[in-house]
Amino acid sequence: MPSRRSVLRRLAAALVVVASVGAIAAVAPAYASARLHLYLVKSEPSKGDTVATPKAVKLWFSEAATIAVTTVRLTGPDGKNVALGKPTFTGDVKQPVEVAVTGAVSTGRYTVAYKTASGDMHPVTGEFTFVVR
Repeated sequence: MPSRRSVLRRLAAALVVVASVGAIAAVAPAYASARLHLYLVKSEPSKGDTVATPKAVKLWFSEAATIAVTTVRLTGPDGKNVALGKPTFTGDVKQPVEVAVTGAVSTGRYTVAYKTASGDMHPVTGEFTFVVR
């Protein structure tokens, strides 16, 4: 007959396994769901970059963005929006959503904020900053 200590160790090990599986089961659907929807893959300028004055902001997504609902905002170091052209997108996921920078840009930190949707119209928003030297 196993000792009481042996039984308690096995019980504790079983509880650790059950708790671990439960934690993974709770997080996995959220992670899988996030990866099933459109997300920003890369940008130009990139998050945290220091660059010369950009002529455009380019955003690459994991799947085709719905251009009809896509907006991009560029905010300057003074907190004011910089004038931008309309977002364009060829429909090819290998190509970026591109927005021409038509307003004046000076030295400082800029914030890019975007809002778009995938084909299933699930909304996606995000923002990042870069610095103009």
